[in-house]
Amino acid sequence: SNSLYKNKKYKESLRYSEELLNGMKEYDSFIYDKYLFYYYNLQVLNYAQTDTKKALDYLNKASKSEDIKKLPSYNVFIYLNRSLIYYYEGNYKESQKNIARLICQEDFLLLDKSFQLKILVTELMIRILDSNKNLKAKIKDIQENFKQLLLEDNHVREQKMINLISNKINKKDIEEDKENILLYMSDYDAEDIDIISYNRWLRIHF
Repeated sequence: SNSLYKNKKYKESLRYSEELLNGMKEYDSFIYDKYLFYYYNLQVLNYAQTDTKKALDYLNKASKSEDIKKLPSYNVFIYLNRSLIYYYEGNYKESQKNIARLICQEDFLLLDKSFQLKILVTELMIRILDSNKNLKAKIKDIQENFKQLLLEDNHVREQKMINLISNKINKKDIEEDKENILLYMSDYDAEDIDIISYNRWLRIHF
């Protein structure tokens, strides 16, 4: 199911996720709780691409499950996916609200620093579409708190995105910044590793 999702075969992926659910119900649901998160995750990922209303419905169901609430990744799963669904619907206000809630959770600080950085850059990308409010302060905080990480080769694109957004809110020309980011990595690879593809975001919004 995961492989089919990666290859954008969403209907087939969902079909296999239902086979997973059937297997979870066997032997008096002996392994049901163990794999419930994986089932919901597959529903949310696939329906986020094909039917955002259903994706949100599954997120709401997952948010009420006591077994899923116990998981360390619970807040990331709920708030980040809600934010992304609203973003792809064009509801940037709700998208920004959900990613901001995630960042405020104590669990956020338990995430890998690289993932934290990617989430914070994603918040900048969403926030600038809704409002420039507090953007300068947020950029300053990221640059101070992730100074060393931003110097690493693995995060050159995050640094470039921060610079581009900073230049944009300061009313500077961003064409060269945009071109540098688009040339740095293929659209295919950007879709695979970014929370929201930097390439796609730039092509659509700027």
